Amino acid sequence: MGWNRRFGNSVKLTLSLLIAGSVAHAQIVEFPLAQDGAYYERLDEWGRVSGDIVMGVMIGPGPGRVEGWEDRKIPLADDLPRSTADVAVLHLPPASSEPGNTEPRPYCVRINSKDGRFEAVNTYAIATELTATGGVFPYHGEYRKDLDKMLAVSLVKAGRCGDRTELVVPSVWRESNQGDKVEALHVFINSAGNPTIAVPGSDPGYVPCNDVSDASTLKYTAACILPLDTLTPHRRDGRVTLTFYVTRSLGEESFEIDVVLPDGGG
Repeated sequence: MGWNRRFGNSVKLTLSLLIAGSVAHAQIVEFPLAQDGAYYERLDEWGRVSGDIVMGVMIGPGPGRVEGWEDRKIPLADDLPRSTADVAVLHLPPASSEPGNTEPRPYCVRINSKDGRFEAVNTYAIATELTATGGVFPYHGEYRKDLDKMLAVSLVKAGRCGDRTELVVPSVWRESNQGDKVEALHVFINSAGNPTIAVPGSDPGYVPCNDVSDASTLKYTAACILPLDTLTPHRRDGRVTLTFYVTRSLGEESFEIDVVLPDGGG
């Protein structure tokens, strides 16, 4: 494929991802909207192009360690059966606030449809004492029935919507029919239909990302399935670096993601 990993046009995105083992655990707490944050969403007749690169970071089925597996046969997290538009996280990072600071921690939750017609971007507030547990970001919008018919992904980021942040938590559709076992990380990339690969750590090999573009695609065109057991060998101080390479007409772009594994240990 002629991947040139030394191409100079490199953008670094540091996403801390924490993964636990049970969807049911994530349904214990429902997180409230921030008091000063109005619920924003839109549903257009025509889709809109996005300038963002990472559109969704979700947990989904994985291939395991089966010789010759083909990830195209694995259901993607955007197409798992769901009965709700609520977004759940299985684990939140520990609070990093200063001692004595009891202010709720803001999280931005974004839902993007693949065709670019639907978007919901809203800030939620999580009490400091809940930041080590899982929970649900309830959907408060008006398009639940419409959204249920769409391919869509979710992205949960620490901080208020619009802020630049380097902390992202992988999510699931609440009550999605995927079972309790966490098997893989599904990262959805806006690569404009260009070939994309993912490289864990300093591994000389790579994982090819699926081309999921079609005639209606405006938001994300690549889906990268990264089994958790392929990430563990590359951990350093509880983290794994993933690098995504996108081949474009004028060269190649690379995007780095730092993944914090579930236990955060070394």
